[in-house]
Amino acid sequence: MPVLRDHVVDCLAQLDRGPEGVERAARWAAQQPDADAHQILAKARLLQGDFEGARTAAERAVELGGGWKAQALQAETLAVAGRFAESEALARRLAALEGPPEARQSGTLKLVQVLTYQGRRREARAELDRLRTEGEAMVKGTGYRAAWLLGAGGAELPELEREAATLSGSSGKRNAGGLAVGLALAGQVEKARALASRMGVEKDEGLAAVLEWREGDRDGAAAALRAMEAKGSAGASYVLGVLLAEARRDREAVAALRAFQGRYFESWMRCWAYPRSLLLVAESLERLGDVDAARAEVDRLLAIWKRADQDLPGLAEARALRSRLAG
Repeated sequence: MPVLRDHVVDCLAQLDRGPEGVERAARWAAQQPDADAHQILAKARLLQGDFEGARTAAERAVELGGGWKAQALQAETLAVAGRFAESEALARRLAALEGPPEARQSGTLKLVQVLTYQGRRREARAELDRLRTEGEAMVKGTGYRAAWLLGAGGAELPELEREAATLSGSSGKRNAGGLAVGLALAGQVEKARALASRMGVEKDEGLAAVLEWREGDRDGAAAALRAMEAKGSAGASYVLGVLLAEARRDREAVAALRAFQGRYFESWMRCWAYPRSLLLVAESLERLGDVDAARAEVDRLLAIWKRADQDLPGLAEARALRSRLAG
């Protein structure tokens, strides 16, 4: 029954009926207030952008004895709600858990994500390397590492290409479209096409839109991305925001990027795309002359990045922007 209900919540979200999914999940949790029901409620709220509500439901699932899966979900909701220190502490406990290997692997992956949100990519890489050394059957071939490498801004392209070549199976295919989009965004159009062809995702809507953009049809790409955004695609909101910011269509860029920030999607790209979206919003607000709002946005980013690697892509730009906005 929990699996079926989880599927119902997913389907309703995909049909743009997220509020109905939340209502049903809340009713199930009231009728049978156990850990499974609260995990489903947490997921429904995540998909609807209610990050604090999701965190509360996940916390209740843990209290009701949901085990390591509930704890992994709680770590996820804490990160999405911006409570990175708490998320990191919980992920570290999971990664060190005595018990099923899947629990430790899940904890390690959550730890990598929360460290990446905070710009601590060296620490995140060490955890990824440790996971590879200890065995990664749970995630082999899914492309999780390649998706993480996309956050390096092209600096680690050779390794990214090697990792993308390991994609396999249904999980790999699910992630191949997003990876191809990332490669195309980085200017690697032919490599993006090759990956999409190998994995059978040439018709991915997001990839088609980015390829249009990179091949010169910015307006056509924006229209395609807006259509995807209207169907609830958080990834489309992010890519659209990047496109619009690059085109200096700043009001539209801010709207798209803020829509992205308020949505949840289960992707390894969010942990690096979210902080980058804060920088893009701050830069757009500066160009629009809204100094106070731009300062608030970049301050928010620099607070998240207070322990970031000093050579993190975007950090120098964020600090320079903050200096410009100081007076």
